[in-house]
Amino acid sequence: MSDIKSFAVIGGDKRMIYCAKALEEDGFDVYTAGTGLESDKAPQEALQLADAVILPVPASRDNENIFAPLSKDKINAAELLSGCSKPVFYGNESLPVLKDTNSFCYGTRDDFKAANALPTAEGAIGAAVREYNGCITQAHILVVGFGRIGKVLSTMLSRIGAKVSVSARKSADIEMIKSLVMNAEYTNTLTGQYDIIFNTVPAMILDENAIACVKESGIIIDLASIPGGTDDKAAAGRGIRVFHELSLPGRTAPKAAGFIIKNTVLNVIEEEKL
Repeated sequence: MSDIKSFAVIGGDKRMIYCAKALEEDGFDVYTAGTGLESDKAPQEALQLADAVILPVPASRDNENIFAPLSKDKINAAELLSGCSKPVFYGNESLPVLKDTNSFCYGTRDDFKAANALPTAEGAIGAAVREYNGCITQAHILVVGFGRIGKVLSTMLSRIGAKVSVSARKSADIEMIKSLVMNAEYTNTLTGQYDIIFNTVPAMILDENAIACVKESGIIIDLASIPGGTDDKAAAGRGIRVFHELSLPGRTAPKAAGFIIKNTVLNVIEEEKL
């Protein structure tokens, strides 16, 4: 049985509020700071009261302060965590001070990424419904990449009746896409004409040649982390609108995303026998 009975949930967006609530429902004592809740404590007080700390995803935007968009005050990570011996769980981006702590990154784990694929795909489809001038069920759509998000997103789009193609770089993925009765293209030799392109690959994929595959009335939904996978200048030159939809679970499904953070942290605790 774990020795961790309480958590300090510090910073973050609405995901962290729901993460804190989910932990409380599981019977843990939870002390929040920098979340915008009326019950927030001072960060140092929350840290002292808890057995472990959960930082948001991302942990920081500037490598200095904990990401806390709902707080009116900045939370300097080094001032708070220097010398901390308690387990610290953090999201995708680290902080220099974490190198000297007993820290664990939940944001890079396979279970976290797999669980987030569904709310990310739902959010991406929502963005397309909002921004595309036509009906997506009648659109020709390309999903670039056949990783976790690409698989879920292409399947969901197919099920609602869209005309879906998927691009990949590996022959094995191409054959798998075909087996799912979807059109397949190699990512480096795109040839179709599409109303909507969803990019899931964190690399510069949609260059000038690839953007030529987008119809004049089409759009690009780029899900890749900054700087994205689209040549924005080339897209603008053709009048193609590009929407960089980052951190979709936190914006469109914060309750589900908070639950995923909670589950992943508890998985780490069990695996590491903390």
